[in-house]
Amino acid sequence: MSIIHLLKMRRRVAPVTFYEKLAQDGLLEDYLASFLEERFDTDEDFRNEMIDVILQYSKKPVPKLERFYLEKIIESLSYFLEYTSQWTKKQP
Repeated sequence: MSIIHLLKMRRRVAPVTFYEKLAQDGLLEDYLASFLEERFDTDEDFRNEMIDVILQYSKKPVPKLERFYLEKIIESLSYFLEYTSQWTKKQP
């Protein structure tokens, strides 16, 4: 039995958390904005956990998260281009 199979089985058996239920109902973003905005903004581990919950359990697209990940991709690609620019410039 693979570890991926075991993790999928564990998800099916584990009880649904409060945050997961809110995400399924499409209310987690509003809840975070209303009650946990400061923690979401300052606690990186909590923010990553909530983003994962929203991505896994939300039944509709979340434009705010899509924009967040697109900004991260742009940031990474910009760094990559800057870092590799010394090799892409033609040397005289």
